[in-house]
Amino acid sequence: MFKKISEEDLQKECVKYLYSLREKGIRIEFTAIPNSTYTTSWSAKSKNIKMGLRGGLPDLFLICNGKALFIELKTKTGVLSDKQKKWHEAINASEGLICIVVRDINTFKSVIQKLFIKNN
Repeated sequence: MFKKISEEDLQKECVKYLYSLREKGIRIEFTAIPNSTYTTSWSAKSKNIKMGLRGGLPDLFLICNGKALFIELKTKTGVLSDKQKKWHEAINASEGLICIVVRDINTFKSVIQKLFIKNN
């Protein structure tokens, strides 16, 4: 039986994998993009908007070996929002940038290996 995994859990697995690559000496820089930071505080929401925080940007940003990659993490049934679709189109239309959707840890590992590791 297949275990249902949340996007949050998938992201944690992906980050754990990225840290394991660093431990092996692979120079990979990454960060999570905090678009989903939830707050009920109108003051905090207003501050975020004034600071330029906008929804739809992919979940992770990675750089390795001169290549930049944005990754949107979705569950098997997850659907991109209109804001996410606009960001993905803009990123993929930009020279040298790649944006993909990943739905499981094995695909994530495969993408990282193909784009960043095996091309060394």
